[in-house]
Parts: sequence; structure tokens; C-alpha cells
Amino acid sequence: MTNGGRGIALLSPFSNQRYFLPWTPIEVSPLTVRGFLSQRGLIVMKSEILWIWVPLVSVVIIGWIVRNNKPRLSGRKI
Repeated sequence: MTNGGRGIALLSPFSNQRYFLPWTPIEVSPLTVRGFLSQRGLIVMKSEILWIWVPLVSVVIIGWIVRNNKPRLSGRKI
């Protein structure tokens, strides 16, 4: 989902065709330390926080809540 690179070789090794999703919201990261610590790096970090970390943390929190709110079996026979 990044806007850079050559795309995904989905059918490799059967095809050299590379694919991109039609929607690419994640900014591609600079490959140098200087580039990463620049204004461009800040834009990339904001993009990654918004499109990767916020959804990931949300799924983990929701999973934790669901798991901890399940009724527990006591193991006793009635």
C-alpha cells in the first residue's frame, strides 16, 4: 500500500508482472538516515502511524477486551 517501489511480484516466479493496489495511502520511506530525519521523514512517520500503528493497536485492544470479557467455565459439574 505504499506509493513507491516496483510493486509486488504476486505471481513470481511464473510472471515478472508487478502489482500495486489502486489505493496507496502509505508514503514510501526515505532510505537514508538524513532523509528519514528530515521533513519528508516526518511525513512518512505520520503516514505510518495513521495507516499501520493506529489500526494495529485498535485490533489488539479490541481482541484483548473480547478475550477478557468471555464468560469463564468454572469446571464444576452442576
